Amino acid sequence: MYCAYNGTGNLGDFKRFEGSEYGYTFLYPTLWVADTALELAKVQSRVRKLDYAMESRTLASREDGVGEKRRSAPSNIIPDSAFGPPGNLNKRGVSEQGDTNVSVIATPVRKGFTLESVLGDPKSAAETLLKVSLAPEGSGRTATLVDACQVDRSSGESSQSSLYRFEYVVDRGLRGVPLRAISIIAEQNRDTLITFTVVAPSSDW
Repeated sequence: MYCAYNGTGNLGDFKRFEGSEYGYTFLYPTLWVADTALELAKVQSRVRKLDYAMESRTLASREDGVGEKRRSAPSNIIPDSAFGPPGNLNKRGVSEQGDTNVSVIATPVRKGFTLESVLGDPKSAAETLLKVSLAPEGSGRTATLVDACQVDRSSGESSQSSLYRFEYVVDRGLRGVPLRAISIIAEQNRDTLITFTVVAPSSDW
């Protein structure tokens, strides 16, 4: 299934954010603010990577290389960017209205990665996302797919690869109100998977 994509128009009450490291851009409401907890987490992640690199060099100098497996670096996934309503800020200056936000995750993938060859068609890819990441067995959550399509980017960006767009609802049971979201995934430079997600309580849609 294909659906239209239009990246033009007046910004109006929106601001444009550009993720310079990974080459993506999106609009978000002018009144929304950046997630300060995310920025702190990104700094901490960079420190952990530096610490690990130093530790690895020390371990390598002590190992004899026989039958010993090296430990892998921490693999916690941290969004590259995130914005949401200011709401009520807690002591760390973080908005507590976390059910409404927009975020982008950049994930390294093997060179030559394509959505079609690895994830399959849009519906198959969406169902995998829901079952594996959003509502795995035993999580207490139920995810329902509303729509899945391949986005037509015939707006002068012929050099860009296709995108997948998913719309879904996540019922969290007693843990919170049902959420509705739209996720867009795309490959960037054939070695990075960009996942853009906007989410809000279903009642706000």
